[in-house]
Amino acid sequence: MNMTVLEFLAAPFVASLILTGIHSYLGVHVVERGVIFVDLSLAQIAALGATIALLLPWSNGVHYDSEEQRRPLFQSLIAAGTLPAGYATDDGAGLLYRGTEMVAAFAEKDGAGAYFVERGPDGTAVETELEVTRLR
Repeated sequence: MNMTVLEFLAAPFVASLILTGIHSYLGVHVVERGVIFVDLSLAQIAALGATIALLLPWSNGVHYDSEEQRRPLFQSLIAAGTLPAGYATDDGAGLLYRGTEMVAAFAEKDGAGAYFVERGPDGTAVETELEVTRLR
């Protein structure tokens, strides 16, 4: 990898480590109190952190239904091999991970979906809708 890229990413990497630590500390207190935390994309970012996301074997697309170009862009990047296969969530939906495994999808509103997008054998993106559990 080019050293210029590594130098450029050094400061954001350190910042992401600090933010991950802060979010982990605060997250433990939220979980201890039994609070269900659902937000558009903040919950996913807070749960995983930018650093951890670099270690995951898949990509993640948020606001999948609310921005017109988001879905086709995410699919085209996966089809081209620029991004690995990954998960996408509509506004109001979130994913639950155990370690690096996605185990469930939840929604705070009706119609919010979650999807797994991968590159098909013919080089196109294949989108699979996931089962979503509606929160009260």
